[in-house]
Order: sequence, then C-alpha cells, then structure tokens
Amino acid sequence: MFGVCSRNRTVRQRPFGIQDLQNQLSLIESEIQMARRYYNGTVRNLNILIDSFPSNLVAGFFDFRKADFFQTDEADRAVPKVGF
Repeated sequence: MFGVCSRNRTVRQRPFGIQDLQNQLSLIESEIQMARRYYNGTVRNLNILIDSFPSNLVAGFFDFRKADFFQTDEADRAVPKVGF
C-alpha cells in the first residue's frame, strides 16, 4: 500500500494521508469484530435460556427457536483490495 501511495502524487497531497486511511480501516475492522462477538454472545445466551429450566417452558410455549452463530467462510475473510 505504501508503494502505491508513494508513486501516486494525489494521494500524498491530500490533507488526510494514508496513515489516516489505515487507522480508519483498522477501526472499522475492530468495530465489526466487536459486533460479531456481541452477536455470538447474545445467541449463546439465548440458546442456553431455551435449553434451561424454567425458561425452556416459556420458550416451548411461544415456539422460540435456537439461533445460529455468525460464521464466515475463508472467501469472506480475504483482505479487500483498496485501490487509488
């Protein structure tokens, strides 16, 4: 990424540099990871409640179903290309 930016004069002259872009991308990735962990934790708690007594009686009466954890495959985990 640095090699592309050092050759590209318009990127070097912008007030927000490549370091800011990298920081923003890192922040976004961290927020996505945090949201994914929160979702999976909430799903885990729901599934435990559905299996536990006495909440399983209420869950059965109202037809609550277990939720699936958020999972990605290797193709979705590939690092995206950022072009200029």
